[in-house]
Amino acid sequence: MADPLPRSYVAGFWSDEAAFTAAAGAARDARFPGLTAFTPWPVHGFEDVMGHPRSWIGRAVMVAVLLGAAGCLHFFVLSSVQEWPINVSGKPYFSPQFWLVPILETALLAGALVNLMSCFHACKLVPGDLKVADPRITDDQFCLLLPVDGERYSVASLSRWLGDHKAERIESKGADHA
Repeated sequence: MADPLPRSYVAGFWSDEAAFTAAAGAARDARFPGLTAFTPWPVHGFEDVMGHPRSWIGRAVMVAVLLGAAGCLHFFVLSSVQEWPINVSGKPYFSPQFWLVPILETALLAGALVNLMSCFHACKLVPGDLKVADPRITDDQFCLLLPVDGERYSVASLSRWLGDHKAERIESKGADHA
């Protein structure tokens, strides 16, 4: 299951991608503990802004694509050349130019399925009742969620920091508004 939201947090919301990306980079530079960001669509280069390492999913998908293509080619060679060699209109038994489209489609299907399963595994996505900071996050809102740490960061200081970084709306949950 995905990591739950912290017990108390301050959330800043943006509708402008550039302002949100700048605020996320500033939050990473400020070394806020437990920094979480939500985007409604993939933002190019955002993993670098947040300081995340490169994902392993692309390499897993590449392996699946290559294995899917090799498996389909193996099937065609096995069925058309070794097991049932039928000469149709003088066509050679080994004719990969006729197998190109099914090989590519099988490779794409294998890559898509591995991509889906890898994303579910990496993000710990399982059916269940997950709480979100705001239902519009998946539509058109960017969200930066900063956990309240009573020792170092209060609701007021985090709200002020988010306001300084052009948050259009700021909400806090589960903390005393001191």
